[in-house]
Amino acid sequence: MNQKKIKFGILIVGMVFSFAAPSVFGDILTYWVGGSGGTLWNVPENWNPAMIPTLEDNVVPNIFGPGAPLIDSTQDAAAHRMYGPQNNGGSATNVMQMTGGTLTLRDWRFADNASAGGGEFILSGGTVSIIRDPLHLGYRGNAILTMTDGTFHIANNLYQGENSYPTKGVLNMSGGTVRISGYWALGMRAEGNLYMTGGTITIGQFISQCDLAYG
Repeated sequence: MNQKKIKFGILIVGMVFSFAAPSVFGDILTYWVGGSGGTLWNVPENWNPAMIPTLEDNVVPNIFGPGAPLIDSTQDAAAHRMYGPQNNGGSATNVMQMTGGTLTLRDWRFADNASAGGGEFILSGGTVSIIRDPLHLGYRGNAILTMTDGTFHIANNLYQGENSYPTKGVLNMSGGTVRISGYWALGMRAEGNLYMTGGTITIGQFISQCDLAYG
């Protein structure tokens, strides 16, 4: 398998400081139910309560079996905080796919349940933007981020393999671009794995390597 070197550097183009009062958000958890509305994210019937999530809503895109959320080129999806995908009902991995469009989040805790079967997010097109808080990849459960194309922008830090073993955060990358504006903590208190055969990763600050598998 071809391997590529990852170059890390700092490019400072300006510094802006701003302060704002905290906001009230996400009082209701919105759960993915799928089924009657098909698999598209932007269908109210696919959520409970029935609604299209916005940047003010916390969402849980978990489902037992097929029919997990799909974001395609027709959609501009958003949520305040996303938990998962993860499977709370067994050992199988819950898979969510994005083939185009946009997904904008303020916070992503992937995955959030240590007893769950874990989750995988497959990005083959479109743009994911986490606009405020860090990306927690392998937060309190096993999480796999697979990229074949598309852009993944993290305006803060990437915490990969965040909590205690056997939690694992995995980045499988064969294409696309990951931009981390802050720093990358790879294997904090658990296992952080990077498997990269293509694509580009840029880091605004530095990488903290604790537990790394690279192939």
